[in-house]
Amino acid sequence: MRIFNPLTGIEFGKVVSLLNSKNNEYISLADLSNFNIDISEILYEVEKNKYLPIISGPIPYFVTKPEKVWLKNVLTDPKIRLFLSDITIEKLNEKLVGCEDIISKNLVVKGKGITDSKNLETVEKNFKEVLNCIINELGIIYNYRRKDGTDILNKKSYPLKIEYSVKDDIFYLIHYSIDEDKIVKGILSNFTIDEKFLLDDEVKERGKNYLKNFIKKDIKKVTLEVYQHKNGLERTFYLFSCFKRKVKYIKEENRYLLTIYYYFYEEMEVIHRILSLGETVKVLSPLELQREIVSRIKKAKAKYL
Repeated sequence: MRIFNPLTGIEFGKVVSLLNSKNNEYISLADLSNFNIDISEILYEVEKNKYLPIISGPIPYFVTKPEKVWLKNVLTDPKIRLFLSDITIEKLNEKLVGCEDIISKNLVVKGKGITDSKNLETVEKNFKEVLNCIINELGIIYNYRRKDGTDILNKKSYPLKIEYSVKDDIFYLIHYSIDEDKIVKGILSNFTIDEKFLLDDEVKERGKNYLKNFIKKDIKKVTLEVYQHKNGLERTFYLFSCFKRKVKYIKEENRYLLTIYYYFYEEMEVIHRILSLGETVKVLSPLELQREIVSRIKKAKAKYL
């Protein structure tokens, strides 16, 4: 999704990399086909299918004012400590002296319960421990607190992946349960890690294969057409931030198509989020999910109208 303008959004880095890699060599139509935007305005045609940039020499990367404002706001998020060292954070803040955090001043968050931002001490401890286990392929013996308050005790697991939901502000751990011989997903802060241990190569291989097969077999997808009115794009990307997704912009028709990938057990959550977007999205496929959405809307109308 282009954030600021065609040459300062996510395509900008790709354009700079292409121009710098060519080092005054010709750029072909095949090179240009890799972009979703028209960059002809910064090129001139030397001869058929041969282009050169209108400027010479290496092109420096630059940071725009909106990007600085965004970074300034990100650095105020307590969770940044999970990803950056205190020294790196300090250096970035020094570079941003004089940049005002206008996002925090104008941001109002409603309806948030107990999230990871409010439970950072536990999250930080678990995040670093689990990340270390994932990198070094270690197993864990853990306890887990369910949503209903009951506990799962002394279970063995092989941590495989950490996921984050922007909407819920929660980190999730996807792991291979050695005791149950299956892939399980749980809220990271609900884990208490008692012990780490070395895994047999057989267990590691089985866990990785289970995850691959689980994703291949149980992954589903839905394709939405997203409309730009009522902040449809921003709301849709925000709601589905915790899902793997692909977006396609059809320039000629000014249409955005968003494909969302999810696990089978997340289908009800996907449906609820689509319904919450109202008329800003339209389900294009699959047909079964389209029918389910229509059915729920009709039932709601019959009940409340």
